[in-house]
Parts: sequence; structure tokens; C-alpha cells
Amino acid sequence: MQKIKILEYSIHVSLAKLIIEVMTYRASLDKTSKTVTVVISLLFLCILVFQFTNYLLYHDWAALATASLLIIIYFITYLYRPVCYCIENNKIVVHRPASDITILRSDVKKVELINDNKLRGTIRTFGVGGLFGYFGQFINTELGCMTWYATKRSNESVLIELTNNKKIIVTPDEPQQFINDLSLVA
Repeated sequence: MQKIKILEYSIHVSLAKLIIEVMTYRASLDKTSKTVTVVISLLFLCILVFQFTNYLLYHDWAALATASLLIIIYFITYLYRPVCYCIENNKIVVHRPASDITILRSDVKKVELINDNKLRGTIRTFGVGGLFGYFGQFINTELGCMTWYATKRSNESVLIELTNNKKIIVTPDEPQQFINDLSLVA
């Protein structure tokens, strides 16, 4: 009888390990990013109409090239925007339409909630600053170089510092819950 209970317990524990709990966190755009996205989208649309009109009326290949470049820039930006964040048993995933970013939990040295003071004076070195979010490479004097997968510039961003000293900024809608759940998974 004792062996059967131990066997049942072992099977139950093994099955529990196979079930991977995925915690998903929304990544909503802030007002600034929504405004920038709408304004840039309308501006691109106006430029596209103007450029296609120039091409149709005057066979201006430069206008067609400009329009094509705008379309490419717009869709690349759309494809690499952060959509949501997930915490699984051994990793953090930043979901994007084109390709996900996976951060192994074993590579995480520290996770902390940071405020605007630590992000003050941040400069975008190679990335997007409002169209569908804030993502790419950024730098400031307090934190140094950072990679952002953010959708808002809020008072509550999450800094993920990796063992190789790389710093990643994410902005889940519930940052404290994200940090709490991440520490539970550890």
C-alpha cells in the first residue's frame, strides 16, 4: 500500500513538472505612443498619396522609391513592436509579431522596478521612440546602455539586468505583479 502511494505521488510530481504555467502580461501603449502612432500613420499616408500621385502623373521613380521606403519602414516597425510579455518556468519571452525575444531565467541577475528618475535623460541611439512603442537601443548616464522592449514611458518600468551586465527595460501593464511572479518562478 505504501509503495502505491509513493508511486502515485511520483507520477503526480512528474506530471506537475510537465505542465508549464505561462503567465502573460499585457503591454498597452501609453498616450504619447498612441498619439505618435496615429500622427505618424496619418503623415505616412499623406506622403504616400502624394508620392503615388507624383509617380502616376509624372512617372517620377524617386517618388515611387520614397513611397516604397516609407512602407518598408512602417511595416518593419510594426513587426518588431512588443505585444506582450510572458513568464514561463525557465524563461521570459517578449512577444513580437516578427520574432520573439527569449531571456533565460538563469541569465537574469536582478529584476527591479525603476522610476522616471533612473530613466531621465535617456537618449535613443538606435531604435523607435513612439511609433508602436519604444524599442531598440537607448543610453543614459545612470544606467548606461539599455535595450528597450517597452510600450510606455511610465513611472514604473521593469529593469532586467542579465549576468553579462546587459540591461533590458520592459513595461508590462502590471509591473509589480510581473516582478512578483518572476521571483516566484525563480
